[in-house]
Amino acid sequence: MGELLSSIRQPEPPYLSNRMGKPKLFLSLSAANEGARISHKSPLERMRLTLDHELGHFYTDIVCQKLGIPYPSSTFTGRQLSEGIADYFMTRMHPEIFLHTERGCEYGTEHDLYCGGYWRVKPFLDEMGVEKGVEHLLTRQK
Repeated sequence: MGELLSSIRQPEPPYLSNRMGKPKLFLSLSAANEGARISHKSPLERMRLTLDHELGHFYTDIVCQKLGIPYPSSTFTGRQLSEGIADYFMTRMHPEIFLHTERGCEYGTEHDLYCGGYWRVKPFLDEMGVEKGVEHLLTRQK
């Protein structure tokens, strides 16, 4: 588990950052960066899915700044929360593309960051709406 955590602490492209003023997008659409989740899609589909996923990270960053709390990336649980919100954004913008089934999640794996994260945040965001749901999850993360 420690090896997994050390490999996911530093974001690698693609990611969207707003910490230094204006938003900056770091994007690489190689299949190696995307893993098996969307690497089989066309380049245009991968671009759209990636941008919408990264928009979720950007939104989370904005909410963290508004609340005066750090971005949730220092622990597996925090990173899972961040990836779950990002995948929720992507899935809501592209409902025809469904990447996660509850039974497909393998706890503690890199795939669990996305799949487990998605299923962790979905009930809150569906019930409370994105704005209130994200704030609720970020202020109660453990």
